[in-house]
Amino acid sequence: MSPQKGAHDMTVLISEKHLKKSDSRKTYSDKDVKGFALRTTPNGVFTFYYQHLNKKTGKRDWHKIGDHPDWSVVKARNEARRLAGLVADDKDIKQIRRQKAEQDRVGSITFQQLTTPTFSSARPLSPSAGAKCRKRKAGRTSNPR
Repeated sequence: MSPQKGAHDMTVLISEKHLKKSDSRKTYSDKDVKGFALRTTPNGVFTFYYQHLNKKTGKRDWHKIGDHPDWSVVKARNEARRLAGLVADDKDIKQIRRQKAEQDRVGSITFQQLTTPTFSSARPLSPSAGAKCRKRKAGRTSNPR
């Protein structure tokens, strides 16, 4: 879901002081980087976004940058600058992110995963079946037949 404008939208220089719980959800727009926004929620979730007007659709696109504390205000603002540069160069951020996610998905398959057969349809042994197997092995003698 995209953040929507509401009664609690403010234009400020987003800083660490805005990373505080409040009684209601608030969205702060940054004075320094156009399109950089911070959404705060009453339960203490702080999410950074980059938003811009999509020329093709005429609608506002919101792109999640990340949540605090994984993203600091400075790091998120720099990412918003980078995304603004892509938009200025007529790049489609959603398409770029889809391509990167696909590359990451394909790149995350290890050589072992490619070469090791999987038995996804095999049922795992129940604990009682494993115990029966161990008892049979323990009762065997080493004499060949």
